[in-house]
Amino acid sequence: MPALIEVGRIVARTPAPSDAVERARTTLTLVYLSLFLLLLVFFTVLVANTAPQRQSLISARDSIERSLGLDALGFGWSRRYDPSEADWGRALIGLRRLGALFRAELALVSVTASADGRRLEVALPADQLFLPATDRVRVERRDLLVGIAGILRRHPPGVRYEAEVLVGLAGRPTGGDPIARASALAHRLLNAAAPGERLSVGLDKGEPGLVRFVFVAVPAGSMRPTDAPARPRGGGGSPAGGRDGGTD
Repeated sequence: MPALIEVGRIVARTPAPSDAVERARTTLTLVYLSLFLLLLVFFTVLVANTAPQRQSLISARDSIERSLGLDALGFGWSRRYDPSEADWGRALIGLRRLGALFRAELALVSVTASADGRRLEVALPADQLFLPATDRVRVERRDLLVGIAGILRRHPPGVRYEAEVLVGLAGRPTGGDPIARASALAHRLLNAAAPGERLSVGLDKGEPGLVRFVFVAVPAGSMRPTDAPARPRGGGGSPAGGRDGGTD
């Protein structure tokens, strides 16, 4: 309500501000608040994206996960790792150990590595792994499969191994059924705790009676650092466990 001003005996009312003036004041106030909020958001994002602050947030997150036991249970938030030269070096050592493992266990085997060392291909007669005309894995070759699984599940943080096992299909050899043999290899590797999400087992249109193992080291991308090696299921340990070539 307009204020009253007393001057001597004369009382007058001050004129009330017009609606246009009130709207202008309201508009200016809103513009000021909008600019203030915009600058606040801008500097908040800027500070949050700085390296020290980001590292502090990551450290706090890891501390919370450990205190709640999420890290041990494997429920930690996924993280992205960029492989370093050291990671690649350790990964290539693992592939070389795979090749050495095959050479040590088998008499007839072909081991070929790519020029950069990130791809390893092993070819061998199926009868080196299976009893003749059956899909039964030779007892003396089970340690080999345990050793392969051990290397596959041990990798540097920024690199992982992809494995493909192919049983020759062309011509339907007189030996064991290729499909049954591929299935037997898959079961043996999984029972030895090979990482199933990075393992592919199938049939190959190549030479019948031949089994090929292809191992590739690739950037890990998004993964959990709590992806710890699993223990082999059943069968206990084996002599191959000591030379499984883990890159840890």
